Amino acid sequence: MLKKAVLVLGVLVLAIPAFSYDTTWDGDPEGVITINADINCYIQILWQDVDIQFSNTEGYWSWQLMGVGYRECPDTIGNKYPLDPWAGDAYYCGDSGMYYESVDGAHIFVRSNNSLSMTVTTNGDLHGTVNDPNNKIPTWFTVCLAPFIIGGNELQGTVPNPGDTANPVIPGQYLYEDPAQPGVFLHGDDSQGHNYPNQYAFPCYPAGNTWTLGPMSPYIQGTIKFLARIHRRGLADAGDSYSTTLDVAFSTP
Repeated sequence: MLKKAVLVLGVLVLAIPAFSYDTTWDGDPEGVITINADINCYIQILWQDVDIQFSNTEGYWSWQLMGVGYRECPDTIGNKYPLDPWAGDAYYCGDSGMYYESVDGAHIFVRSNNSLSMTVTTNGDLHGTVNDPNNKIPTWFTVCLAPFIIGGNELQGTVPNPGDTANPVIPGQYLYEDPAQPGVFLHGDDSQGHNYPNQYAFPCYPAGNTWTLGPMSPYIQGTIKFLARIHRRGLADAGDSYSTTLDVAFSTP
């Protein structure tokens, strides 16, 4: 009889329901793992050529400053090059003078994995540096991005590439001033005649004129090319050694 009682008791113990105990979490059962990587900002600015030199053996010319493609020198009216003392003189140009563009240009190569802006500030027209600083020649500049990548995408367009017979044109676009925001560079608008052969010419006068391009989003890579234009009036332009500068500065957030 005692053995039977023990067996019954054992069965009763095994029948105790599962909810009679608690599970204790010592800590949060859910969590987040963070993966970090700090990549430094890299910006490369190579001032490959910072001189624009007008020539008396080559150049481009036009009756107009903008709105028409320039033709190769010598001009077909007086057979003149930009530095000829008689270039643009009244005897064959009348009072209108002649506009000339440099073949030589300034080149800046940039590369960046961060947002990048470029600001250009003028320091006035070409002025005499030897005989008389009051000697002035009206001066403008043009700018193109060619070839150039912004946001990882190559700019589409056509820019002439003088001197390279294998690649006479390269992809790129010219800068022009935003009609709604003076002082802002824009690019890529060919519908208004701002691209080749009708590039926008920015005046060097007065000193302190400023234009800003950007911020451009990364990835950024390419060449920025500057050319100069002058308005010649023959012997009305005094003999002198003329010079001016453009201040170019890059910035990033």
